[in-house]
Amino acid sequence: MKAFGVHKRCYGTRRLRVELRRKGYHVGRQRLRTVMRRRGLHALQPKAFTPRTTDSTHGLRCAPNWLLHQPKPTQANQV
Repeated sequence: MKAFGVHKRCYGTRRLRVELRRKGYHVGRQRLRTVMRRRGLHALQPKAFTPRTTDSTHGLRCAPNWLLHQPKPTQANQV
């Protein structure tokens, strides 16, 4: 399974079969799967994408609330 190591363990049975066919080996996908399982080879799965959001635990000061020092509004649209 030289092709498996050349591609840094990223190729599964589908891509390995295509690679082996290019090199002249005619092997089925299920046979390739069986051989890989017997040798303990399995393709590495990429990590799931986790979006980076705002860091809310940064420890910096927050903006002061200026409305706390204002008198309470008695009507709408006074602030």
